[in-house]
Amino acid sequence: MNNSKGFTLVELAIVLVIIGVILGGVVKGTELVKSAKTKKLYREYQNIQTAYMTYFDRTGNIAGDADSNGKIDTGTSTFWGDLRDENLYSGNGETEPNNVFGGGTTGTSATGTANIMGFSDNNLVCFSSIMSDVTESIDTQFDDGVGTTGDIRYAATATTTAAAAYPDAATSGAMCIVLE
Repeated sequence: MNNSKGFTLVELAIVLVIIGVILGGVVKGTELVKSAKTKKLYREYQNIQTAYMTYFDRTGNIAGDADSNGKIDTGTSTFWGDLRDENLYSGNGETEPNNVFGGGTTGTSATGTANIMGFSDNNLVCFSSIMSDVTESIDTQFDDGVGTTGDIRYAATATTTAAAAYPDAATSGAMCIVLE
């Protein structure tokens, strides 16, 4: 009579199936979280755009436009202060809010001399620390799906003046969207 101690192939197979189910659930859960954050990021943009338009309707001015040229002043944070002074956006003073992915959120403008991602005469909201696949997903759903054209564009960094095509692998970068 053989009295060996060990696991049978059936027991090992059951354990492997259980591990596979657990790993599958974790991967799917991660995808769901990223999808929810992507949707929340676009809602953040919509909330900022609504606040921006409401500010203009109330005051007749562009938020963050101290020199009254119709463009958000670059290099200042008065954009957030103006919106918050009218109780249109939550937060403290002129502090730049963080986006759902942990990067900054900037109100700025692109002009002929301060070209941002190929935009040349637009008021923008830019989100930093956004993965390229998130920007591509939003761009595909709400614009033209091309990182270098349309109202939604991608660049490797927020200070990059040229928009970039979406890379094959997801990499962190910046997304700018037209506010008008």
